[in-house]
Amino acid sequence: MDFPILGDYQNILDIRSIPFTSRGSRLCVVAEGKGINLRLTDRLRSQDIASRLGQNLPALVEEIHFLDEDGKTLEYTLITYPHCLVFETKIGKYYFIFEDGENILIALPAQPCGLSGKINLGEMVIDRRGGIAVAQGEDHTRLVYSTNRKILYHKVEKPDGIGWKFKLIVGGGNQGGILLHVSTRLGLSRYINDPKIILNRSAQSWQDWFSRIPKVATADYPYKIAWWLMRSGLVSTRYYLSREVLVSSKKHSTTIWQWDACYYAMAYRHIDRKLAQDQLRIFFDHQAPNGMIPDGIYESGVIIKRDHSSEADWSHPPLMAWTVWKLYERDGDVEFLNEIYDGLSRWLNWWLELYAHGLNLAASAGHSLFAEDMDDPVILEEMPGSISPEMSVFLYLQLDCMAKISHVIGEFSDEEYWNLQAERILSQVKADDESGKGGLFWMQQQGRPVCLPTPLSLIGLLCGDCKAEVTKKMVEHFLDEEGVWKNFPLPTIFIEGEDIENQKLWRSPEWMSVFYLLLEGLERCNLTEIGNHLCRQLLDLLSNRYPNGQKIIHAPIYGWAAALYIELAVRAAQVEPQKVT
Repeated sequence: MDFPILGDYQNILDIRSIPFTSRGSRLCVVAEGKGINLRLTDRLRSQDIASRLGQNLPALVEEIHFLDEDGKTLEYTLITYPHCLVFETKIGKYYFIFEDGENILIALPAQPCGLSGKINLGEMVIDRRGGIAVAQGEDHTRLVYSTNRKILYHKVEKPDGIGWKFKLIVGGGNQGGILLHVSTRLGLSRYINDPKIILNRSAQSWQDWFSRIPKVATADYPYKIAWWLMRSGLVSTRYYLSREVLVSSKKHSTTIWQWDACYYAMAYRHIDRKLAQDQLRIFFDHQAPNGMIPDGIYESGVIIKRDHSSEADWSHPPLMAWTVWKLYERDGDVEFLNEIYDGLSRWLNWWLELYAHGLNLAASAGHSLFAEDMDDPVILEEMPGSISPEMSVFLYLQLDCMAKISHVIGEFSDEEYWNLQAERILSQVKADDESGKGGLFWMQQQGRPVCLPTPLSLIGLLCGDCKAEVTKKMVEHFLDEEGVWKNFPLPTIFIEGEDIENQKLWRSPEWMSVFYLLLEGLERCNLTEIGNHLCRQLLDLLSNRYPNGQKIIHAPIYGWAAALYIELAVRAAQVEPQKVT
């Protein structure tokens, strides 16, 4: 192979569960049902956010089959690489290669061969090079398939219901192929480049990416698939997406969430400074006049409210200033601090205004503030209502980091202001600790504590007060193998027995985003050795969730899961550099 690095990534993709896609694209190739399907992640973008998950929408092209010159379906063996899919048949190989975000080139065997499938668009016409399908109504999607080989047979028919069935058979040759072009723009692409050039160009781009990733002791399956996802999950700018950003999942949800973006930035900071910064910039592109930044951004809008019993502002606990500081610690880019400082200041003052109105522990009227990643845990189902974490701890962390940022850029009066605000918040945290929590932080339901231990119960470590009595109590809980560490390192909920549901995203034993913050808290409390132990435990646990590199259990293709696994692996490599290969 001309690109030996990519040989290490052969068959890490199972397109039955992880779609084949590429940087900047909204197209995904998946194995579903009776054949290979082509999906478009932002299709029917006029639908509301709840129905934009994609799983229930029909694929753009369904049941793609490979044909011999007589039109008979060919069996195949699939080999996957980061840059292409290789379908081996008895007459030769079909290659699927992303030429760019809107074009997939299918390189064909030298013998006469073809494709068939069903295109789920409303209108269809054919011509001497292929066919053009167009959506009806508000969905402006157009799909064009073109070939530069001689067409031997081409038929399109309208079955009952939506869509068009097509069958295309072309002559043999050592050049050419079939181009699939999907776009919502007016310009159509029908120029077919040399497949060898496109294949080499795609391979080179992936090799460049993988050559830059941090070296770790064991580049296991999760680490490889995580870095593949961090590139392939990026989408190009369009509508409200003002930057190239990583979406949550091209299979499940294409929203960019504020919390998730912070973790994306953390992972990207190891290899691409601008890409890391852009994951944060996009939220300040949409900052409101009052300083609030949206909790989520998707193709056609932003998420600043959720529809509960009353429409309310929606936000997860603040994390942006901490993330900006972590990026600076990595690259020392003072210009980025100066660029983003004003937006950060307005955003933090928005939080301080909420805090001044009593929003330190529980959600108040007109605002809905939830613990991060609390989308699906058992605790919310068993105890419905407004539940929020210890907001004071997260706010203190942001103010502490903001004071450091102010110092670096020379805003010393601001530094004093942020430090005063941080001390004020910290005094409230200490007062709450002294009220009898016993070293654990409880989530709140309508102002009352929900006394069920979760990893978030130890979030007070982020205050970094290593001499405080409450810190000692938290560490005791942390190390109690009969308590929060029983069966798994810090399970999502306290585990009395062996039964734990591990199929849902936020109910599996690993609550990775909180874990990473607890590692940060241990560092801030000068408890590095305990943090290193937790990090290794988590990596071992997560690696064992992928036996033989194939079993997918916990959030397999979500960007936040990939970013956090990368962070854990890189941290472990930095602790034991002599073992890195």
